[in-house]
Amino acid sequence: VALLAGERGLTPERHAQMLAQLGLDRPMVEQYFSYLWSLAQGDFGRSLVTRSPVLNDFLTLFPATLELSFAAMIFAVAIGLPAGILAAVRRGSALDHTVMAGALTGYSMPIFWW
Repeated sequence: VALLAGERGLTPERHAQMLAQLGLDRPMVEQYFSYLWSLAQGDFGRSLVTRSPVLNDFLTLFPATLELSFAAMIFAVAIGLPAGILAAVRRGSALDHTVMAGALTGYSMPIFWW
């Protein structure tokens, strides 16, 4: 709550009001089951950034995510399948070792590097 207030700070009354508004004044177990109940009803809460329902933001951005995923899959298959076939046909060759090293390197890299 203090981070949401920013540098200007909060009065004790406003702090208590925000705790109640966010449901943070209740016991942790009650907060958790309230959260699960809301999820079951399709209520994912409100975004702290856009101040709109999270479900609306999700539905707005999901088509772009699908498009990006589909493009990445096409790219991966277009490069990986021919490289794998060539490596299998020339098993034990420098090409096979290069393709295997590239695949192992790509698979081993942390996702945030991409």
